[in-house]
Amino acid sequence: MAAHKPFLATALLLLMSSVAWSQDRHTLMLYLRAKMMFQMEYNRAKSQFNKGVQSVLQNPHLHRAKAEFEREYNKAKAEFNKGVQSVLQNPHLHRAKAEFEREYNKAKAEFNKGVQSVLQNPHLHRAKAEFEREYNKAKAEFYKASPFPLGDSMTYLQQGHAWLKQGELAKAKAAYTQAIQRDPNQAAAYYNRGLIWFKEGKYDQAIADFSEAIRLQPQFVEAYYHRGMAWEKKGDKVKANADYAVATSLDRPKR
Repeated sequence: MAAHKPFLATALLLLMSSVAWSQDRHTLMLYLRAKMMFQMEYNRAKSQFNKGVQSVLQNPHLHRAKAEFEREYNKAKAEFNKGVQSVLQNPHLHRAKAEFEREYNKAKAEFNKGVQSVLQNPHLHRAKAEFEREYNKAKAEFYKASPFPLGDSMTYLQQGHAWLKQGELAKAKAAYTQAIQRDPNQAAAYYNRGLIWFKEGKYDQAIADFSEAIRLQPQFVEAYYHRGMAWEKKGDKVKANADYAVATSLDRPKR
């Protein structure tokens, strides 16, 4: 490689000359000649490098070192696996495991025994009975103070509202149904039960309740709007838009 350094220096000088006088034909020829010389030197160096790499890869010392490494690795791996098996077959390990399981089962039995003792404690049952008495007493006082008679449609309507606010949809729906049974003209009960049907994805039932609320209260804007939403969920955009239009007209401020 050292023997070709003068050629590389000459190529570099020629390349510099071509940059300074790029418009001159003679300079262009010098540039092309320098480029060719550079390519020749590059290919010669690349060939020498590849030859050296092949020499290294074919070196018998390298292959012996690789074989020696693999033997040592396999030997160490076998020793490790042997050690693992020895640990797993160690009688002390199995005795420790059995002892742990006995202690765990004993502790579990003691815990369950303690739980049963608490559940059978007469003080607990007396406290529960006392709580139920006080709860029923407070419930009776509440209904007594209510402006609506016990079992009245408005009482169930208010219960339905309370359950609905807490997210108890089943209990709210049952309360609204009780309100309707006691007063079939309770438009609010139909409307709110329709909201629950809508949330549950039962759009036919929702439409039926919204329609009944509208029949009882023709100016019920929210009932028109939500019935339109139910129609839209069913894919009937004509009926949905009709309900939206009525809701909009009813909700528009009167001049």
